[in-house]
Amino acid sequence: LVEAIEVARKGWDMHLTTIRNEHAYYCCVTQLFCSVPHPFPSAPDTVYVAGDSHSLSSAWQVINVNGRDTQLVPALVTGLKCFHLRPEAVFFPKHNFYSVIGKIPRGSRVVFLFGEIDCREGIIMAVEKGKYKDMDEGISRTIDFYLNVLDSLTKQQEFVIYVQPVAPVLNETREVV
Repeated sequence: LVEAIEVARKGWDMHLTTIRNEHAYYCCVTQLFCSVPHPFPSAPDTVYVAGDSHSLSSAWQVINVNGRDTQLVPALVTGLKCFHLRPEAVFFPKHNFYSVIGKIPRGSRVVFLFGEIDCREGIIMAVEKGKYKDMDEGISRTIDFYLNVLDSLTKQQEFVIYVQPVAPVLNETREVV
């Protein structure tokens, strides 16, 4: 499949088009697909990694946790901003988040890896539109939405939750994180 698509996209500057985000996602998934062992390895223990596309880099890898092999299983929720988790939101990524999270077994260990999109564009745009008085308020409110949901999941699903902070690897996010 990758070979067929690569031939079709050759010579196109898709990063300059309206499908640049989809193209970037395709490139990310293609690179990861080529590095994931087939068939997927298995291990006696599992940690779920819930996140946007950034969660895929660890997908299906086996790590050692306290002397036990542990498989990292992705729980992919594309396009989710922590802002989407606020109570009044009805945007699709929020519904998708709860659908994906609902498939994780009760009592599981889960790494949550969200917030990069908020830092890259969401909070900045919200401040520019006047939804928050400044970046500090935007960051604080966004973190509150996220932590309230994680607290609720801890109580309702009995998850053991770990939060992966947003890595300051992009110029757009360095000032925010």
